Amino acid sequence: MIQTFAKKEQHGYNWIDVLDATAEELTELASKFQLLDQSVQDSLQPDHLPKYERLKGYTFSILRVYTPETDTQADSVQEMTDKVSLFVGDDFIVSVHRHPWAALEVIGKGEANAGACSSTHEVYLEIVRAALQTFEEPGRKLTADIEFYEKQVFLKDKRKPILKGLYYLKRKVDVVRRILLLSYDIIDQVDPDDRSTAT
Repeated sequence: MIQTFAKKEQHGYNWIDVLDATAEELTELASKFQLLDQSVQDSLQPDHLPKYERLKGYTFSILRVYTPETDTQADSVQEMTDKVSLFVGDDFIVSVHRHPWAALEVIGKGEANAGACSSTHEVYLEIVRAALQTFEEPGRKLTADIEFYEKQVFLKDKRKPILKGLYYLKRKVDVVRRILLLSYDIIDQVDPDDRSTAT
């Protein structure tokens, strides 16, 4: 499904959002916005980790967003997160994802249409911020789970089987840690130290 969140005539840029894209839809968009075939192919592959590439005429990024409906025993990047691919030029954004992500709707129909995002760069920053924020609540839950298991290990009956729970907890922590570390490259490219606004 293709929807338009922003039009150049009104906002100064086009924002096309593509949910569960077909190869034909992406080929058409690639032609319209002069996107490289390899980055379009990357956007279709479900296993990619976060990345940031500056290409001729646009930036290509892959973000991972935490999926709250994961199985309690989910322990891989693909099971715990969804991929969002972004093609960002001076006057266009194309967002590509397989599963609905409410934050894109909020940014697209709310902030972009209200004029809060006056450039593609501002929209991009909002999307990256929203993607990283999906890990905040899971991080708190993982901390609580670790504290639970610490109490079980150090304060309770040592004969109770907790190794399986600890295994899945450790795997989840590893996935979240890896995604956040890989996402650092995106943040570093968007806000490099020599131009950083961070204090």
